[in-house]
Amino acid sequence: MNLAIPAKSTLALLFLFVIFFVCLGVFSWNEAPLQAAGKPADLGTFIGNNWTQIWVASELAFQSAGSYENPFYDVEFDFVFTHRQSGTTYKVPAFWNGGQNFIVRYALTKRGLWDFTVECSDESNPLNGLTGTVACMNYDGEHEIYKRGFLKAEQRYFTYADGTPFFYLGDTHWHMALEEIDTKEKFEDGTVASRFEYTLMRRKELGFTVIQSEPLGVYDGDNSYFKRIFTEEFGEEQLARFQQYDKYFKLIAEMGFVHANAQFSYPTALGDAMHLISDEDLARLCRYWVARYSAYPVLWTLSQECDNDYYYGTTGQFIFTAETNPWKKVAEYMHAYDPYQHPLSAHQENSGNTLASNSAFRSVEGHNWWAAQINYDWSGGTQFDAYKNYWEYGAGKPGIEYEGRYDHFWTGTWGARLQGWLAFLNGMYGYGYGSAKIWSANETPGIWAGAIQNSVSDGLETLTYEDMDITWQESLDLPAAQQMGYMKQFFSEYEWWKLEPCFDSEEYYRSDLGSKGDANRYSAAHIGDTVYIAYFYNVGRDTGAFKQLQEGRYVCTWFDPCTGASQEPYRVKVDSSGILEIGEKPNNGDWVFSAVFDKPADPGTELFGKLLAAGTLLAVAAFCTALLVRKRRRAKGGI
Repeated sequence: MNLAIPAKSTLALLFLFVIFFVCLGVFSWNEAPLQAAGKPADLGTFIGNNWTQIWVASELAFQSAGSYENPFYDVEFDFVFTHRQSGTTYKVPAFWNGGQNFIVRYALTKRGLWDFTVECSDESNPLNGLTGTVACMNYDGEHEIYKRGFLKAEQRYFTYADGTPFFYLGDTHWHMALEEIDTKEKFEDGTVASRFEYTLMRRKELGFTVIQSEPLGVYDGDNSYFKRIFTEEFGEEQLARFQQYDKYFKLIAEMGFVHANAQFSYPTALGDAMHLISDEDLARLCRYWVARYSAYPVLWTLSQECDNDYYYGTTGQFIFTAETNPWKKVAEYMHAYDPYQHPLSAHQENSGNTLASNSAFRSVEGHNWWAAQINYDWSGGTQFDAYKNYWEYGAGKPGIEYEGRYDHFWTGTWGARLQGWLAFLNGMYGYGYGSAKIWSANETPGIWAGAIQNSVSDGLETLTYEDMDITWQESLDLPAAQQMGYMKQFFSEYEWWKLEPCFDSEEYYRSDLGSKGDANRYSAAHIGDTVYIAYFYNVGRDTGAFKQLQEGRYVCTWFDPCTGASQEPYRVKVDSSGILEIGEKPNNGDWVFSAVFDKPADPGTELFGKLLAAGTLLAVAAFCTALLVRKRRRAKGGI
């Protein structure tokens, strides 16, 4: 049988094969700049290639064909992207970038061909109705956020778009825009980078996954810029700021971080300006923010501590209630304009003022995670009531311990380490770590140092003003940051997203810490009936016991959160009582105990294994005997 294919047929098949995979986004190419069919070329040229990689932000730059006195206010462009194969559609707003220049910054979520149509608020603008096509290829990099897609908040924890759980370990950069990004310098390890880039590199090495920022949180002495962005006409000054912020957003995205960013400002700015800004202008600002930054892997947090009226009430300023909170409008506008529906939250105040049960945002459309602020105190032990509130009243939304006491600013190494462990073992599947000169970006003890006076105490350790007066390089390398990496490595060994907290209930856990005044200085959780984890930060060595365990053997291990080292595991048999006595900690420091059910082999399988082993030994013995007999026969002249 002749199976040869004629040469012409081979070429035809090869051509069809290439076309097929091009449509799937396997290959990439650069086409001519996009232009509207049947329209004159002077309408403006789209700058950039018309191909991209899945989930990665790309841009098409263009000039408006019409002339407008203030393009920010006078005209709007939207690009409607439609996936040719599935029909998936995104309406992505473009943003004004000076003069008559606009940019649409977009991310495509499926491989294949995407057709777009331009919609302009000025229907007479010749760009209205412009069409084009973008090819979306495979992502060829190493970052999980682009391999798996933007975050979703559909359960108690974040997942990537493909459903894989996302481990939230954040680093706090509230005053990000004050961190040098334009000038590179050489650091002690030989790295050449800007300060901001170097910081991100070091955090990446430790396993951090999120950068938390307040992009407009740059203090102008009297916070005047906060008010100007809401009350003055949006022009070149504001635009220059946003163009500078673009550098930070782009670098964060390029390094594979998720960016949890607070839009606009500190909460009081909007409250003070509400009588000066219209809903229309507020909506326009929200649309502009979405247009510039929604194509990146982001989480929206609206503003700093904008839930309820904590700052207003304590400073005697204009007070808003849960019903009149103006930031709810920002949430609604952000959600309405965001084509990707990124998870959205309101950064909450201290848990003493705001919890899930009394949040102004509980029922706001688009709000789907909690950016909580739970401040512990050694003297009171774990604040189980606050954690339980989010667990019971949080409507199943992801809860993140978004802000706590900063390392070497309001607490020491112990306290900064503690907060992460308490979060994950009490139903908050994420933690935002912060250190002295990183969160504030200051070389001096910080803008809040005046309120701190000479020292602060977390209930165990006392920090002096001199302790806080360290450089940003020293802040970057504080031990607790390294220890956050140890914590992530520990939890990554388990299905951490399935952890169920025991809180202070004695149904599943018995604490023995009360006798020495260490009551509640622990946290315990379990994964089904197979994994049990407890964290102890009491001064003594007392622990407690897990209850209601299934009968059988458990592999038990002590983990040191300070060093990331585990002691030699050992086995404990739990009888029909279902109680596993933990025993004493290795020393007086904080320790993590884990017990994993070691499922015994099926009796039938064990018997088969023993018989197989016995048979193997007999066979080996018989073979060796046969060899010996043969050798003796040869020695006697036999066969």
